[in-house]
Amino acid sequence: SILCVIDSDDQILYQYDDGCPGGQINERSILRGVAPASVLDPRVAFIISDMLGDNRARSEAMGAYSPLRTEGIAAAVKTGTTDDVKDNWTIGYTSNVAIGVWVGNNDGDPMIDSSGLTGAAPIWNTVLSSIYADDRLLAAFANDGKLLNDQLVPPAGLTLRQICDVRQLSELSARCPQMINEWTLDGPAGVPDGSGNLLYPPLAPRYPTPVPTEGSVLREVSPGVYQTLAYPLPLDVAAGIQFQVGPGEKPPLPPQFCRVPVQEAGEAMAAGARNLVFIGGPATSHDDAVEAERYARENGLAYLPTVDCWPGVYSTSAIGDVGATLQIQQPAPGQTVSGVIPIIGTAHFNQSQAEIYHFYIRGGPFADWTPLGNPHRSAVVQGQLESLHADALPRGNYVLRLALVRGGNIVQATDVVFAVP
Repeated sequence: SILCVIDSDDQILYQYDDGCPGGQINERSILRGVAPASVLDPRVAFIISDMLGDNRARSEAMGAYSPLRTEGIAAAVKTGTTDDVKDNWTIGYTSNVAIGVWVGNNDGDPMIDSSGLTGAAPIWNTVLSSIYADDRLLAAFANDGKLLNDQLVPPAGLTLRQICDVRQLSELSARCPQMINEWTLDGPAGVPDGSGNLLYPPLAPRYPTPVPTEGSVLREVSPGVYQTLAYPLPLDVAAGIQFQVGPGEKPPLPPQFCRVPVQEAGEAMAAGARNLVFIGGPATSHDDAVEAERYARENGLAYLPTVDCWPGVYSTSAIGDVGATLQIQQPAPGQTVSGVIPIIGTAHFNQSQAEIYHFYIRGGPFADWTPLGNPHRSAVVQGQLESLHADALPRGNYVLRLALVRGGNIVQATDVVFAVP
């Protein structure tokens, strides 16, 4: 809305809600007033301003000393750039001053190397800093001769809580590795009723959560962060899961974990399931959830599994059977390993059953089974079978296969799932 129009003789032509910081009122001045109306819960407005004024939070994307930084001035600010780069803007405010800057070509041609951060933001910063550096200019924004306190003061109904920093929540975390402080609402946000008032929904009654007797259990340990008993799925098992998706929807990624139902907890933990912490996905749409999981995978973040485990998935797979004894004791199922560790177990066979035993690995950079170490002709019982250089593996889940080979073919094998942090 237009707040003030002043002519070249400093005469007020139009004023809305006392919006003119100066000028003279005369008989031709058009004056309009407005009754105060609440359009946003003050707590929500505070949190938005707190977010837009957090230079540290935006530093990773914008830089610590970007044009959005206003040293000594508590300002909230947002930039924008059109998809075709034909224009950009920066809008920011303090409790006393609001400034919007638009940069673009009048004929609509795209600009070159110009974004809201590099085009409009430096102008915005210069204007705001100049106003606050000149007491005379700043005084023009006073209301009834007084300037407001620019430092944000939290309204009642907000609490500064420690929550999990999801940016640090990597896979295989049993707890949140790092906490940060964030403002949270103590109750539901007020909703404008269209008559200038806010309606506050009643608090939902809280009842004790019954202990489930079946199905997987999620425990929210921080807003949007959940702990659940999870079992790492072998890659070939995960790749074989068939998801039901609607027309045009993106297929989900093969899951890295499944959520263990409570009735199977004992068996699953014996096979390597662990209580782990994950980031919950968005509930906006199926495709949003798929893209969120893709982003999490690419950045090594722990994304909440979407499938429950099923009976039989916890047993290590066995391929073929020529009567030999194969067992991998270390790494144990689901174990997290680092550095160089010995692979301990048993490969008990005779020359009529197999010529050699050999290890193979799959996962991470190994899209298919890849030989690990050297072939061995001698049997080993409860001893070191090979060495695993986990320090050379990227973080993630892997499947280790102990295989007996005869005539170039695998005749018997057993697998174990392990993880690298």
